[in-house]
Amino acid sequence: MPIPADQYRPSNLTKKQRQEQLAAVYGVSMTTQQLSETEIARMRQILLQHDSEAKKATIHDLNNPPKESYRFQKFPMALYDHQNSQPARDEDQPNRNGAGFVTVHIAARVVSMLVNSEEELQDALSSGWSQEAPEFREEREEPLSPKYQNEAARADSQLEEGRKRGPRIGRGVA
Repeated sequence: MPIPADQYRPSNLTKKQRQEQLAAVYGVSMTTQQLSETEIARMRQILLQHDSEAKKATIHDLNNPPKESYRFQKFPMALYDHQNSQPARDEDQPNRNGAGFVTVHIAARVVSMLVNSEEELQDALSSGWSQEAPEFREEREEPLSPKYQNEAARADSQLEEGRKRGPRIGRGVA
């Protein structure tokens, strides 16, 4: 809401008085102090000491955060139960309407647990658990089409050539 012109009174304080009043409102001292050269040098030494003791500011790039180096930790460790794990399989089940059967694919079931100490590891190993994951090799029932057989053969030959040449160092591929 604007102040009407007839109610506004300009201040009769000088610029210096207004600054002093403003400083008093904010609790700031406006008195200027003349410091000697020795006092200035002492203040600079204090600032240098403070800056050297203070932790340096670190700049983190959000797009490329700092990376922690890998540190091996034995635990937690996964153990596997080979006796209760089952490979994937196809099973014939009766159709819902009762007429005929439907082949249903049942996914592999791997039973595992985590151990957090050497004692737990020894207890689990003695009760039949294994450190090696079960390997379920599934054979294809139908053969590959000639197109996919050629593609698989080409990929196998490229892999074999790569093994013969050794690792590719310096080309962006590890």
